[in-house]
Amino acid sequence: ASESLEVVGVGITPLFSGSPFEIFPNPSAGNTSVQLSNLIHAKMVMYDQQGRKVAERVLDGDKIIMDVSSFSKGIYFIKLLSDEDVILDVKKLVVQ
Repeated sequence: ASESLEVVGVGITPLFSGSPFEIFPNPSAGNTSVQLSNLIHAKMVMYDQQGRKVAERVLDGDKIIMDVSSFSKGIYFIKLLSDEDVILDVKKLVVQ
């Protein structure tokens, strides 16, 4: 008697192919654009290196411009959340 083994792929299907948003310019010392690729409604939360929330915006369109000139120099993390607070992506922003 011969035995057979069937291998079935198991994995996580990404919500988007590629990143759902881009940040530019990066590094930045002034106005920074956050460009959404597929979403209409999302929430953007920005944290400093210590994990403190420094900004939060509801995104209702495909692009926002954020002034980071008053932020301290350093590295920040921008988290993009869906309407259901599912993390869609996290990007690093360097403020000069």
